[in-house]
Amino acid sequence: MSTEAVVQLDGGFDIVGSQISGALEALPIRQLEQVLDQLSNVPFCLKDCELRHVGANAAMAELCGVASRADVLGAGAGAFFDEATSESWEAHDRAVLRTRRPSRQVMAKVVLAQGRHYWLLIGRWPILGDCGELAGIAAIAQRLELSGRKDQTYRRVAEASQLIRGRLDGLIDVGDLAARLSVSVSQLERDFVSVFGVGPRRLFTKWRLELAVDLLGEERSIADVAHACGYKDQSAFSRQFGATFGMSPSKFRSSKRAYA
Repeated sequence: MSTEAVVQLDGGFDIVGSQISGALEALPIRQLEQVLDQLSNVPFCLKDCELRHVGANAAMAELCGVASRADVLGAGAGAFFDEATSESWEAHDRAVLRTRRPSRQVMAKVVLAQGRHYWLLIGRWPILGDCGELAGIAAIAQRLELSGRKDQTYRRVAEASQLIRGRLDGLIDVGDLAARLSVSVSQLERDFVSVFGVGPRRLFTKWRLELAVDLLGEERSIADVAHACGYKDQSAFSRQFGATFGMSPSKFRSSKRAYA
């Protein structure tokens, strides 16, 4: 992918409580970088299928601990982060490339090679060419405030949110989550609201429906999508989906295919 390539990011994404909806129009990478340079607390990068950076905004350069975006281009995560961080970052990148599905609002602690650390909420999207071939990956993150006892809060939320993400095909018990983390339910609720803008139950429902949106783009029956997202029957899934998106899953699928 050349530096004059274009990137198309399909769908909306959430950063903490603020939603950026719709699709980003196809833009030259350098123009996209300039637009995203205006977001000083939002690192953004593009990578090729070998996970080498081919685009980055100023906030990404700052996150990597380098002077300019030119110092980011051509390198992988291992050039900037410690071993554990770079391995985790690239494992998530590879999962997006393998599944061709976005990965939204993943909470991660990023440790630079120099030892400084940040907490991020990260979204990743596969970049597809005109014929549907994989061209790379786009990632955008929200850098979270780090002060006082925030680190302890973020650790709890990171662990709890990972558990929730692994149970989208079933049920969650917020009381069990709180007990596992040795905090009260009300404390866990406050922790989630401070990071995601909503409590764990609402976040669970939101992530279920985002998974449904991704699965509806695949060759699966709607009943299979409902089951994969933890709904006991298709009618319950359709009611929840319609209440959220204003259309049935089948109509959404048709409109998504027409847009593609």
